[in-house]
Amino acid sequence: MLKQLIANSPGPKKAFIALLMASSLTAGASAHGYVQPVADPISHEFRSSHPFKVYVDLQKGRERLGRNSGFEAADNYIRNRMQHLLPGNIVIVSNRRDADMLVRAQLTGYDLSFHITDVDRRNKKYKKRYRYTPGQCGYHKRAYYTRVTEKGVARADYQLSFRLRGEGSFHDAVQISASDSYRYGENLQALTNCGVAPSANYPNSTVARLFSQAGGHYRDVLAEEIHTNGLRKLAYILAGKVNARADQFYVALAQQHLEQERPRNRYSEGAGIYDFDHVDRPARRQPAFWKFSSDW
Repeated sequence: MLKQLIANSPGPKKAFIALLMASSLTAGASAHGYVQPVADPISHEFRSSHPFKVYVDLQKGRERLGRNSGFEAADNYIRNRMQHLLPGNIVIVSNRRDADMLVRAQLTGYDLSFHITDVDRRNKKYKKRYRYTPGQCGYHKRAYYTRVTEKGVARADYQLSFRLRGEGSFHDAVQISASDSYRYGENLQALTNCGVAPSANYPNSTVARLFSQAGGHYRDVLAEEIHTNGLRKLAYILAGKVNARADQFYVALAQQHLEQERPRNRYSEGAGIYDFDHVDRPARRQPAFWKFSSDW
């Protein structure tokens, strides 16, 4: 029945089931005179003793998008973020020659746009410390202003490739969306002892900060925050795909260890997995003269 389960399973799953079967037979094999050493691909100890080394490359194709655009800082951010997301047995390395897997994320397009999502007329009572200014109309009672909400949306297109040593490569394409909003103030007026008139005296520090973000210059600050949000999402996607491919790496590595450590005797010689027929079928008694044969 176990042989049938292996035969009916797809390729990667078949290897995985076969390794688990071989691992379960270790104890039983000892009853026949030897122990079958098997590496377990899902064992925490096996994975911890064999780190999966990954090199992340985000340099390809950047000449078109500009060399001085803070890519080095972005690379470091993604690598550090991925290492934080990945389990301890998966290690981000700085040299591609040391890596078991090469990951490439090529930025092929980036679009950032801003649009107004809300315009609201607000009013605030002046706090005591902001209430008085020099002059005949210096007494301020209430401020009236417009609060504008502006949203920035970025869309980044990436071509991804993952090359696993000895196991080939695969490719993918993703589009990452990231957004953030900010507010700024316009058209400040104040009710003073001379009536309502335009003013530059803010009713509190919150409104003062709101007006400091007016004029469009704060978009650059928001653009950096949106870019960081996009990199955070990219790191999450890459970490998820690397973690999924780690299973394939450890199954192949365990199979390799199994081939190297398998004892060479009449039961295991030439067999990919322990032969159940030798376990279930008792050894046939041989004539006495075979005991002295030169072949033994």
